[in-house]
Amino acid sequence: MSRRIAVGDLLVDLEVPEDFTTTFTDSGSVLFTRGPLAYEVSTLTLEGDEGENSLGVQHVLHLAVGEVARTGEVVVATDGEAFLAGLGNRVLVATLTCPEVERLEASALLRQLLGTAAPAHDPFGPATEAPQFSHLRDSQQPWLEHARASLRATLGWEADGLIPPEELDALWADLQVEPPDAEFGEQLVSELAVAFGDHLVAAGFRWGVAKDVFGTTLAVMALEDTARVLVDPRGFVSKRWHRKEAPFFTEALGQIRAHVAAQVREWARRLN
Repeated sequence: MSRRIAVGDLLVDLEVPEDFTTTFTDSGSVLFTRGPLAYEVSTLTLEGDEGENSLGVQHVLHLAVGEVARTGEVVVATDGEAFLAGLGNRVLVATLTCPEVERLEASALLRQLLGTAAPAHDPFGPATEAPQFSHLRDSQQPWLEHARASLRATLGWEADGLIPPEELDALWADLQVEPPDAEFGEQLVSELAVAFGDHLVAAGFRWGVAKDVFGTTLAVMALEDTARVLVDPRGFVSKRWHRKEAPFFTEALGQIRAHVAAQVREWARRLN
C-alpha cells in the first residue's frame, strides 16, 4: 500500500505494509511499527553547487558497506549502522528495532520499503510557471517545532515570542568567525531558516508546501489571493551560508516586508 508522508520537510511515497502503524516524532521523523518491530525514518538534505541533483545518491554510495540496490532513481544501502536511501539530493536514514531473531527478515523488509521511495509532488501535479502552494503535512509541524526548540537551546534563549532578528544576526556573525562542522552547520541553517520564516509569518505570510519550476519545498507565502509573494526560507538562508555572506536577517526581513506592502498598494490600485 502506497502512503504519501512527510519525513521532516520531504514529501515521499513509500510502499508500507498495511499492518504497520504510522506515527510521527517531535523531531519530524516517521515511525512504522508492527508489534515489537519498529522502523524510524528521517531525512537529510545534501547541498552543493546549483544544478547538482544527485548528491543524496552519491552520499549513499560513498558510505555503503556491502550490497547496494538500485530501484529506479533510488539507491539503497547500509553504512553498517543505519539503512540509507538516496534520491536526488536527499537521503532517507532508517534505523531498525526488533528482536534479534527477527533482524535478518526485518532488515530485508526495510531495504524493500526504502527501495519504493519516490518524491511525492502531488497534489500539485506537473510544475507550472506560477508557484503552487498547499497546506503543511502531518509531520511537518512537529519538525518546525523541533527546529525552533533546538535553535533556542543553541542560543540559550528563554524569552517568549520570536527570537529577535538582531539575535539571529549576532549568531550568524559568530558562526562566520568560528564555523561549526558541516553536519551541525546544515542543522543550524535549517533552524535559522525556520526562524526567518516565522518572522515572515508574523508579518502576514503562511507556512506551507510550495512547488515551482525549481522543485518542491517548505515555504511561506503572503497575499495568496493576489500577488502570491513566495519565499523559500531554507533556500534563502542556505545560499547566504554557502557564500559566507554577512549577517542579513534584520535587513532582509525589512526588505521583504516593504515588498509586500508595495504589492498591497499595487493590487489595491489595480482593483480600484
